[in-house]
Amino acid sequence: MRLERAQFLAALSHELRTPLNSILGFTQVLLSGLDGPLTPGQREDLEAIASAGEYLTALVREVLDTSAETTGELEVFGHVDLVATTRDAARLFTPQVKKTQHELIVSVAEPAPRPLGSPRAVRQVLLNLIGNAAKHGRPGPIIVSAHARGTDVAVLSVTNTSRTVMSAREAPFGAFERGEAAGREAEGWGLGLAIADELASRMGGLIEMQSRDGVLGPETTFALLLPLGRGRLRAEDAPHAQSGSARVMPTRTHFVAAMSHELRAPLGSIAGFSSLLEDELDGPLTHAQKQSVTRIRRSAESLVASLTDILDVARADVGRMQLAREDLEPSALADDIVAGAARLVEDREPPCTLSLDTSACRALGVVHVDARRVVQASLALVRHALRTNAAHAEIAIRALDDPHGRRGLRIEVRDPERTMDSVEANAAFDPFAGLVDPSGRRILGLGLALALARTLARLHGGDAWCETSGGTTWVLAIPG
Repeated sequence: MRLERAQFLAALSHELRTPLNSILGFTQVLLSGLDGPLTPGQREDLEAIASAGEYLTALVREVLDTSAETTGELEVFGHVDLVATTRDAARLFTPQVKKTQHELIVSVAEPAPRPLGSPRAVRQVLLNLIGNAAKHGRPGPIIVSAHARGTDVAVLSVTNTSRTVMSAREAPFGAFERGEAAGREAEGWGLGLAIADELASRMGGLIEMQSRDGVLGPETTFALLLPLGRGRLRAEDAPHAQSGSARVMPTRTHFVAAMSHELRAPLGSIAGFSSLLEDELDGPLTHAQKQSVTRIRRSAESLVASLTDILDVARADVGRMQLAREDLEPSALADDIVAGAARLVEDREPPCTLSLDTSACRALGVVHVDARRVVQASLALVRHALRTNAAHAEIAIRALDDPHGRRGLRIEVRDPERTMDSVEANAAFDPFAGLVDPSGRRILGLGLALALARTLARLHGGDAWCETSGGTTWVLAIPG
């Protein structure tokens, strides 16, 4: 298991470093003024991107490169500067908070308490609690504060206006558990509180939750409690603390999911700030500046897509992914698949051409599928084809030729110039396998696209496979 995880971490580290270097490189070029002068607002956005990129680089080095040789315990302990931690977290979350119509208020008086713990872990807990508040709370203020409780305990809390008063049992502390948002399932993977709970436990602390009726309606507070000295907190130190810490099990699936979740907040920050720059809200950009900002955004979005694949595969592995089937016209699905594939090809370097055949959709009739997951699985096949340096890709949507007589969709993504043998094709579905391009060069990477496509197809009662006659065709069979 240790060797397997080490190999996976090496691949993940390689996959992250290349686009991260691109993000940091283009950011430094923009900050240097080589592409043109910057307004104060543009410089502030770019400095935030640089800060998030440096944080990600540190995570790749500290977490991914070293975790294979550790037991999972947090070894770097010291007195944590809560003022700097809250400031950095608020900066990373600025674009996301604006998007969800929240106002982030940091209220940490100096001198703030300086608990013992891991600075990286404390920052991650705070990011998870802020993210949880933004996803589950009503639009309004999110208040981050820090204070001492007596002489032994430091409290770092996040309070938001919630939709209802929530009991401790309703808080989704289990891995891959998600709450409700406005009557629907909340977005995300249900890992934020579980990871926060685990990290708090490793630092000798606790997570405390309180929910009540406030001045602006129901409000909920999640707080990280840490000891100000050596030792662990006890139940009497935190009357509202949750029991059963460290709910994230130290399996490969949970480890991968937790690490991927940890990388999403800074990546989201990079994508958000680059979008603000592209919209020219802080001033116009030169042509060269626009090109650099677009490359930064595309690199960040590509990494977010990779992490999304990791988290969805992990969630399916533990049986926490469920389909939302509905009756749909295949032509509507085809439009979404075509639009998504066109965006992927547009972003591709070197260029790739794309041909489409959706003519059969008109005669297929209504299908009963989860539209979002079918599109996700289809685009996973397209991404895989593009990763192997395909110069041309073909997409076709046909009627499912099922031996059991079931109706449904057969979605094909074909690379006419590449031929694989059956052994290589089957190995490509291993979620931890590397890839090999037509020249024989091994491509370090996750190889998760095909694993995700097969997982989503099997949830529908179908499958995914590779046909190797006259090129390479990746097939998605979706009964419906």
